[in-house]
Amino acid sequence: MKKYFYQFIFLFLVWGSRSFSQEGFFKPISLEEDNPGLRINKIFRDHSGLFWLATSEGLFQYNG
Repeated sequence: MKKYFYQFIFLFLVWGSRSFSQEGFFKPISLEEDNPGLRINKIFRDHSGLFWLATSEGLFQYNG
């Protein structure tokens, strides 16, 4: 009886954790159309929500 109880608890926890998972949202951006060979070294996000991309060619601002 104890064995079935632990199996039930395990299945409930595994099944319950999957029901609350969320899909991530990704939006690809293309910088290579204008700048072939561009390499992004760092990505920062400031307090106003702007993204700053530190690249091999300089600093780019992206507002999403």
